[in-house]
Amino acid sequence: MKHLYILLIIILLSSCKKQCEVCEVLKNGQMIEQYESCDEDGMKASKSICEEMAKLQDSECKCHKKDKLKTNTKLEEKVLTTIEDARNYVTESFNDKEETLMISDELNDAMGLNMAIIADGILKKGYMPNGFEQKDGYRIYKYQKD
Repeated sequence: MKHLYILLIIILLSSCKKQCEVCEVLKNGQMIEQYESCDEDGMKASKSICEEMAKLQDSECKCHKKDKLKTNTKLEEKVLTTIEDARNYVTESFNDKEETLMISDELNDAMGLNMAIIADGILKKGYMPNGFEQKDGYRIYKYQKD
């Protein structure tokens, strides 16, 4: 069993494209409980490593725990893949001075029509664009209300 555990860690670590806190914790032989979350841009493989180690140690993976809920009144933050989901998210969740919207690359069409439809509701609520970040497979659009 120990050899399988070590092999699993080697395979998962080799798939990491970037050094992140989870990989460093594993390489240093520290326990999962000693860190709170992965780097913002931590790789999905790192979360997999964390989850596998947590299973083996009967503990909880804390990797990306801040991604679960923005606040207790917000909808669960996730990458939105349909216009309907995005419009519903904006309608129900855009209430603060600053907001973010995570949109899948699949939803970003070449002409920008899908974002225009989504942005219509955002502008009606009084928000203005405040930049974006390109991530692997999605964009985080930032909006601010004056």
